[in-house]
Amino acid sequence: AIHSESLHGASHETDTVFPQSIGMGATFNRELMRAVATQIGKEVKAGGNDLVYAPNLDLSRDPRWGRTEETYGEDPYLTSEMGVAYIQAVQSQKVACCAKHYLAYGSPEGGLNLAPAHAGQREMREVLMVPFQKAVTEGKTMGIMPSYSELDGEPLHGSRRLLTDLLRGEFGFEGQVISDYGAVPMLKSCHHLAEDPAKVGSIALYA
Repeated sequence: AIHSESLHGASHETDTVFPQSIGMGATFNRELMRAVATQIGKEVKAGGNDLVYAPNLDLSRDPRWGRTEETYGEDPYLTSEMGVAYIQAVQSQKVACCAKHYLAYGSPEGGLNLAPAHAGQREMREVLMVPFQKAVTEGKTMGIMPSYSELDGEPLHGSRRLLTDLLRGEFGFEGQVISDYGAVPMLKSCHHLAEDPAKVGSIALYA
């Protein structure tokens, strides 16, 4: 399988460039989202790709965060609805979706990308995890990408509690968990979970 970035169109120079996700979110038009995502799926498949790293289901809770335009906005219901529409449409074209970035990536401390996220259980369950849960239970997404960052001191790529117990055990996710670029080595270089690269690899696999 060859992957593609496709938040607002397949990442090939000859493919259609659609409005960025924040603009699509502003429409709150599920049918328009499905039409756009169906075309994205067709173009991705025609380019020989089987997997897209999309949709971005992060909730933009801080306008200082530099990846706001990749999201559908700050609301969990709107994001869930648009995300499910995207996933169902792309996957109808035999292209797998990998929804990202699980969990709370859009709420970094100080609005700084990769900074830690802080959220209690109520906010996590009632707000931040809702779009991902819907992506699994309604959208049937075939992939989930964890966040680079940590949630209340727990790095997502090394968290069995969040990647297995919650995602697979509670949500019922049966697809692939796909690491973000360089995120496993970052368990060593950024999160300092271990000094041995093999050890951080085993932590990620166990998670």
